Amino acid sequence: KKLEEVSGYSPDELSGMPATNAYEIKIGTSQDGDEITGGPEMVDSNTYTPNTELNLKDGAPYFISVRAYDALGNKSHADGDPWVRGEFVFDSSGPTFENEFPKDGYETKNKRLTPAIQIKDAGVGVDPDSIVWTMTNPESDDVPGTWELSSDGLTSTFTPSEELRVEGWYSLTVSADDLL
Repeated sequence: KKLEEVSGYSPDELSGMPATNAYEIKIGTSQDGDEITGGPEMVDSNTYTPNTELNLKDGAPYFISVRAYDALGNKSHADGDPWVRGEFVFDSSGPTFENEFPKDGYETKNKRLTPAIQIKDAGVGVDPDSIVWTMTNPESDDVPGTWELSSDGLTSTFTPSEELRVEGWYSLTVSADDLL
């Protein structure tokens, strides 16, 4: 709308006026899609909080399109494409650990114990470079060793560099990040 079309307001009164429903947002499974938001959604803030559950799937790619409006209802980039677009992958949580061996409280006389654990991530996957194994003996000394990731990328195994020599409870910690 041109300034002359807005009756009853002087240009000075409209200057700096905040827009209502300043952003139009749509989210879909393809570029410019809107099936996730159920059509374009108008919002007042550039921080988007959906009004309903979006039911996004972990690890799935989604596309977001946003365009802005001024206080008079003019679209951004009126002479060109008014949409700003982006792509994201939904990931609701970090890696989880399953099927650990040995279990907490495990007792053995095996001096060449090889602990293993499955590391999974429902979203974008586990970053193999982020996996850290730490094993300490009962005297709180680090146990040197190497870890390997299985060919399927789901199981990580720690192999101590030498036999476990100190009798008592060993402590083993594993941490990992996802790919985000």
